Amino acid sequence: MRRLEAQKDRAIALVGDACYRVWRMYMPWMAMAFDQGRLSVDQVLAYKPGPGGMAARPWTRAYQYLPETMVYEAVRLDWRTT
Repeated sequence: MRRLEAQKDRAIALVGDACYRVWRMYMPWMAMAFDQGRLSVDQVLAYKPGPGGMAARPWTRAYQYLPETMVYEAVRLDWRTT
């Protein structure tokens, strides 16, 4: 929460005041539920197969740590070279 609150003006500029206020309520409750073991995290990543039956996706998450890659920017990757 400290990081979100430190960037309040930037967050509101990106997503709007209403969404920021939802985050302010949601994040502490979810953190508490996770700490108490009442919440778990599951992730499903689904892609529609492209031509040839393969989905164009990276095999690793290495691209997420590139300095030029920003969280809110879509990056087209070639899964064969990543």
